[in-house]
Amino acid sequence: MNISRKIVLDAVQQELQHRSDTMVSEMKEMSESLQKETKSTAGDKHETGRAMVQLEQEKLSKQLDAVKALEAGFSKVPESMPTDRVAYGSLIETETMYFLISVGLGAIELP
Repeated sequence: MNISRKIVLDAVQQELQHRSDTMVSEMKEMSESLQKETKSTAGDKHETGRAMVQLEQEKLSKQLDAVKALEAGFSKVPESMPTDRVAYGSLIETETMYFLISVGLGAIELP
């Protein structure tokens, strides 16, 4: 198994972009949902619905902030690395998988 460092870096960048796009899309949906709740006149049910949407928006906002922090950390990974030492941005090959010493994203399937 021989994978180039560029393929791994591109895959991580795509995963971060996907996560960011997903959060932005969900936040847009929550905003639209909140607007619909505003048009409702169902009293207590209306207020409960608005509160739940606002809580979900706050949660999504925190998740988006976390993704942005990962993107900021990943932006510090150098394009090229010396292969004689392990450092931030190193790609480590084992018998079964690769490890990129970078931000914590978990496993990513490569193309």
